[in-house]
Amino acid sequence: MGHALETVEECSTFALHPLLTFKDDRYSYRIERRGSQGLYTVSDGHQSLTLPIRWVMGASFGLGQTYILEKDGQFYESRVSYYRGLKRLDLTLGAQGMAPADLLEAAGRVIIFEEKLKCFFCHATDATEGRQLTLEVMKPGVQCEHCHGPTEKHVQWATTGESPRVLMKDLSKLSTEEVFDFCGQCHRTWADVLALGRIDITDVRFQPYRLTLSKCYNADDSRISCLACHNPHVEIDTNPSDYDSKCLACHGGGKVGAKKCRVSANRCTTCHMPKTELPGAHFKFSDHNIRIVKVNEPFPG
Repeated sequence: MGHALETVEECSTFALHPLLTFKDDRYSYRIERRGSQGLYTVSDGHQSLTLPIRWVMGASFGLGQTYILEKDGQFYESRVSYYRGLKRLDLTLGAQGMAPADLLEAAGRVIIFEEKLKCFFCHATDATEGRQLTLEVMKPGVQCEHCHGPTEKHVQWATTGESPRVLMKDLSKLSTEEVFDFCGQCHRTWADVLALGRIDITDVRFQPYRLTLSKCYNADDSRISCLACHNPHVEIDTNPSDYDSKCLACHGGGKVGAKKCRVSANRCTTCHMPKTELPGAHFKFSDHNIRIVKVNEPFPG
């Protein structure tokens, strides 16, 4: 999460691929780094438009990265993104099937104010204050203060021992429901999905929402909390076997009514949290709706 937003200069993808190209129908794209500057160029074969890349949104070791462009003081979401699974560019999720009317639309989509607040709040630290963007003091990525609050007074107390005692926010003391609401600020809760007004396969990436659909979800049980399985301070563990002990904390006899699996006690998530391809994302998300999956079961299950 510390790399959820990167500058062009610090972007690891640019370090590996200082020049990326892509063609879609009559539009061709060229994304390059020149020193500390990133340039995003789109051409229709007759005219071209070059815009500066202000930030790179998304971690290079995750799904991929999208470019935040700027023109005349307005931010745009790039129409093409870098996908880790492809190791190249392709259309940004949501841009498929949409025909640009001109070069600017081919470059990207205008990010409206509400989206800017949400995007920068989730991908950076100190980027918003209330309903104001504070990009002049923003720290790229999800840093300590994003989750634990301001550090200045805590560090002062910790280093000098002077009163008053100031502690950081301890998320381990939150209830399961409070953890869901906290993580769901960015990863989306059931209320967020309800507000979207549609239920479809794109919701598979919203882990708190999907988890609340699980039969075993209990807002008062810490064994089903986000923090029971994930340590937000390290890169996500992709080894299915490492989660078996979490499942068996209930289904190994540790919870009344939690049946033991008749098939296996190993690699539980591979069956009960199947990886689901999100069309256009070139990435499979672990579906956090924990269940007995039926053959050819339609999504959402």
